[in-house]
Amino acid sequence: MLIQCAYLKIVPVELYGPEGSMKVHALLDEGSTVTLIDEQVANRIERKDAAKRYASRVSDHQKPEASSATRRARHRACSHLTDIAENLIYDAAAPCILIGQDNWGLIVSRQIKSGRANQPAASLTQLGWVLHGCCSSLSRPINTVHHLRPSDASDTELNDIVKRHFEIESLGVAPRKPSHDPEERALVLLDSNSVRLPSGQFETCLLWKSDNETMPESYDTAMRRLRSIEKKLSKNDNLKREYCEQINNLLKNGYAEPAPNQSTSERLWYLPHFAVTHPQKKKVRLVFDAAARTNGKCLNDALLTGPDLIRSLLGVLVRFRQGRVAVSADIKEMFLRVKIRKKIETAYDSCGEIT
Repeated sequence: MLIQCAYLKIVPVELYGPEGSMKVHALLDEGSTVTLIDEQVANRIERKDAAKRYASRVSDHQKPEASSATRRARHRACSHLTDIAENLIYDAAAPCILIGQDNWGLIVSRQIKSGRANQPAASLTQLGWVLHGCCSSLSRPINTVHHLRPSDASDTELNDIVKRHFEIESLGVAPRKPSHDPEERALVLLDSNSVRLPSGQFETCLLWKSDNETMPESYDTAMRRLRSIEKKLSKNDNLKREYCEQINNLLKNGYAEPAPNQSTSERLWYLPHFAVTHPQKKKVRLVFDAAARTNGKCLNDALLTGPDLIRSLLGVLVRFRQGRVAVSADIKEMFLRVKIRKKIETAYDSCGEIT
């Protein structure tokens, strides 16, 4: 049978106040920054109008009148505590005052008596000897981790806590990949179809999920979205001006071209666009809506997400410690500078022209 208990630093004291004195037990808490006293005790030794202020003084250690047979039996096995056992055994030791670091002189240990790892220790303070530590029937201590959560917490919250724990534990550990990994197909497509042009820009292909992927007719859906955007812009001249500047910038820099009137490609897709305004900077940004659906299908459904090529946060933090100076940079319009191969470019056409 396993017997294990923990002892806190509790010591008998006598409190004095304008209305009298009272013998109580005090808890010495080195992790507390303040000293607290039970309200009922404060009312008995202080005037009621000053009970909330702690102005009492603590007397020297008082020898308890009662003893505990259970604690006596346990302490007999602790030979290092034999000579002070009478100063450590008392009944009904419910603390009424907590003494913290603001009275550090009362709680600091001036002498320590310790035994084996599974036995409690005793420390001599200005208030007397206090018992603390664990008492276990095992020769070796059991290291445990306790996780607490509110009783009304849902299982979903607990699952999220455990998931976040394992995400932190797995930093820097590569997961096992299935034999038919879609990321592997994406890497193959990128390796075999990506080239660097003489201008310095990169050209690549779209990451179709399959070689025979086809797209439904999307012209009518994109045109309805375009008319809706034009109607919205007609009511806001500033938004219309900035929106037109964004479109003209795409055409001027070769990031986009007007959609062709006719095409026989089975992968033709008209991509709607809309504006998003930054709430703080009030800057308008053009967004292409690859999630817009036609006949239940969108462009995102037909494309692979591709591998995560972003540098891991752990790697970035480690590399920041390699040298004396860390340099960071940003490429303007980086994603727009990546060109799409001509033979499949029609799958990424933007719809219409703002007038």
